Amino acid sequence: MEYDLRKCIEKLGEKEKKILKEFQNKIENWEAPSKEWEEEKKRHCTELTAYRFIFGYEWKIEEAETALKKCIDWRVSYKPQDVKYEECKLVAEQGFLYQVGYDKHGHPLVWIEVAKHKLENTEEVKASMFRLLVYIVEKELNNAPEHVHRLAWMIELKDASLSIAIVKSLKDLFYNLGEYYPERMARAVVLNASWWMNAIWAFAKQFMTKTTIEKYKFIKGSSANVRKELSGFIDPEKNLSTYSTYGDLEWKYDYEEEVKKDHERQKEAQQEE
Repeated sequence: MEYDLRKCIEKLGEKEKKILKEFQNKIENWEAPSKEWEEEKKRHCTELTAYRFIFGYEWKIEEAETALKKCIDWRVSYKPQDVKYEECKLVAEQGFLYQVGYDKHGHPLVWIEVAKHKLENTEEVKASMFRLLVYIVEKELNNAPEHVHRLAWMIELKDASLSIAIVKSLKDLFYNLGEYYPERMARAVVLNASWWMNAIWAFAKQFMTKTTIEKYKFIKGSSANVRKELSGFIDPEKNLSTYSTYGDLEWKYDYEEEVKKDHERQKEAQQEE
């Protein structure tokens, strides 16, 4: 699988290149409802963005147009680039959703340790989870090397008491995120899924494209077995040991430390402006 989207564009056939160009021309001719919308369009709608949307919507220009316009509307109103870590405190301080480590292709690893999710499934909690994910995605993609355009999701289900509500909540969370960040998932690794979770997957994948299905990997067994499986795409020294014993990277979640680092990042960003 090619992960560098720039190379994906280079390898397109003539038909796909023509569709991409047509889509880019349409974007260029969009009439902006406001100055802020126009500025966001210019900033966000690069060739890579156009490719992600047209590919994600299976080369259907009208659907990709609708989705990208909705994305710009959202970016103008939600201002994802301005989200601060401490604004996500409700969920962030629980320590079950965080980014640490990278795979062999440089994709940031975003961990969700479902067993540590002890909060009620309220609208406030779901909004805070979404905001935290937006913070992580924006921060990591902005700091990523030029060849890295995606993230890898690590979903740990060990000791998790999954309810239908939590499963639905996670599904809705990823669906909403996917609307604004199509083709941003390099892979999704589900660790230690129960038999009924596997049954849900067997049903759900019937409605997914082959490309999407290939991005999912299910791993279970002893820590040694999981570590061995993960070593195919994550170097042990760059993978967690503190929680999962799947690697050698020593790391412990500290909410206050994460807030401090975010303040420093904001200060550096302001100085660069």
